[in-house]
Amino acid sequence: MLEENNNKTFGDRFFSEKTALITALVSIAVLLGSLIVFLCCKSWQFSTKLDEQIVANYGDFVGGTVGTLLAFTAAILYYVALREQRKDVETNKKSLSIQNKALEQQIDEFKQQRVELENTRKVYEQQTQLMKEQSRIMRQQQFESSFYSMIRVYVDCKIQLNNKGTDCFRTWVDSIEAHLPTDFGNFNIYERHNQIVESFENFYLSQRDVLSPYFKTIYRILNLIDNTKYLVENEKMQYVKFFRAQLSDNETKLLYYNYHSAFSGSARGLSYKLNFLKHYDYLTSIDADKIHDPKLIQNKELTHFMHLFDGFLKKEINALCDGLSEIEQSAQMSYDYKDIISEIISTPDITIKLSIPLKEEKFSNNFCSLLSDFICDRLFLSQFGKKKEILNFAEYGEVDNRRVYTCTLHSSFIQKLKTDNDYE
Repeated sequence: MLEENNNKTFGDRFFSEKTALITALVSIAVLLGSLIVFLCCKSWQFSTKLDEQIVANYGDFVGGTVGTLLAFTAAILYYVALREQRKDVETNKKSLSIQNKALEQQIDEFKQQRVELENTRKVYEQQTQLMKEQSRIMRQQQFESSFYSMIRVYVDCKIQLNNKGTDCFRTWVDSIEAHLPTDFGNFNIYERHNQIVESFENFYLSQRDVLSPYFKTIYRILNLIDNTKYLVENEKMQYVKFFRAQLSDNETKLLYYNYHSAFSGSARGLSYKLNFLKHYDYLTSIDADKIHDPKLIQNKELTHFMHLFDGFLKKEINALCDGLSEIEQSAQMSYDYKDIISEIISTPDITIKLSIPLKEEKFSNNFCSLLSDFICDRLFLSQFGKKKEILNFAEYGEVDNRRVYTCTLHSSFIQKLKTDNDYE
């Protein structure tokens, strides 16, 4: 305490509550002393006579002396109060500074906690993603176990059907073809198609015990692929491609007619959705075998051209269906076979053109008929569409030193062709 008093300045020691107290006591003492003198002597000269002038002088003395001392005391106390208030302000200022520092420290801690939480969240997300991936792999493994087990059932079924060492599917297709009416060639492609389907239905009824398990097995495999929710579309298509690759040409033909028959049920829509019959080829169909010249169908150069033209047809028809408008649209493709140029034009009705140089031999009627049936099968029958249009692919005339052949389709009859790209 002594050391603290020594550190104070003279002003601090003088202007203090102690000084104010002393001054106040002095003022009271002076007041009391002067009052006693006044009462006893009624004069400053100790006279016994009371004089009003003397009382007034006494009042002036008290007001001037004691009042001044008391005013000085009040001033000292006011100054002390201001000084203490200033000290309190400084103290509050220091406290606020300390609080600010503490708050800044808390903010830094919160930032660090936020970084830690973000890192924790990233770790959690990675763990969640890893768990999801592990779960997906496990589900896919379970699916593949079921899928390949059913593939083995399918293969065993084929082996049992062929246990006599013959291609039963080839025999069945030949049997369906053999029971077609003798005037089969007198009808258009749609009427012939219906006759083939009717022949298949009769054959199916006679072989139902054998064919039904085979068709059901195929349906179950396709249904398993389609109903597996955790597989994305392109993954489903990979399994469809694997399964599709196990089919022989005669199996594909048999399935094609089955899915057009009254016995197909929901298998028709599922097969179309998954593009299961992608490898069905009209050139190897019962209709083509019965109607068209075998030499024409078996010509490898023409067959190669037809397959290239089929790809062009799919691509451009789908492109036109996506952007069908009143504005004319067209696309071309060239082929080595007879230097053919194919063109598809939308105005919006669709015109299919083939042109060859004048030096090349004209397209035969058989070729024009084959191409007409091929286009009908691709655009209508293979798409299981209800709308069908008869085509007449014929010579149009000569344009730019080329012989042009055309056929026209109404745009309202056209629908997009199913491709694997729909799943990819």
